[in-house]
Amino acid sequence: MGGCICARSQAKGLNGAKLDERIEVRRFAGRAKVLTAKMILLNLSYDSTEELSCMLSRFIKAVAMIAVLPTASIADPLPSGAKTPRPDQVEAAYLGRTDLWTTDCSGGIYFGGNNQARAWCGENRDSLGAGMWGVDSYGRLCHELTWYWPNGNRAGSSLGDRTCVQHVVDRAGRVWRSYPGETEWWPVNSDAGLVPGYKFQNEVLATKRRLGL
Repeated sequence: MGGCICARSQAKGLNGAKLDERIEVRRFAGRAKVLTAKMILLNLSYDSTEELSCMLSRFIKAVAMIAVLPTASIADPLPSGAKTPRPDQVEAAYLGRTDLWTTDCSGGIYFGGNNQARAWCGENRDSLGAGMWGVDSYGRLCHELTWYWPNGNRAGSSLGDRTCVQHVVDRAGRVWRSYPGETEWWPVNSDAGLVPGYKFQNEVLATKRRLGL
């Protein structure tokens, strides 16, 4: 997705009130970068579909950043003896699990079988992300999602940016991950934000039905 310049820095709601769009990068727990994206896509009036597309583009970029944020875990420097993991080692750590996106999302992304990925945020519950995930020979787990949202009588859609997280494996066979722009490494297996199961399956299915997908 290319960049865009929106006609307005603020959108007017149906009640005439101006709603601020705030995108802020800050430090989280003194370690990881957190992107706070407060955007309201529903109950807004836009001058054109081009402006709506522009606003959605910013939202998608924000959610893509949220996808690479650690939750409650302890970071360390690069583990001693770290090396590039086999793709199946990284896949095993994620397959059938949900990576929680807590900051301004209240949702997460599910890494399913056949490389299917599904994402949903409680902060914007009428939208969902669907796409693919996989691990390359360099130990990078990447996913690319198409985001769907209400657009009149049909669902609008827009392809999000490809997002990747780097992984290594230590001498004990434990998988670690590092987020874009960071030097810290986080143990995957002890990350409280990576939980078993398809945590938001009911929410994704309900949103899919509402969007007619």
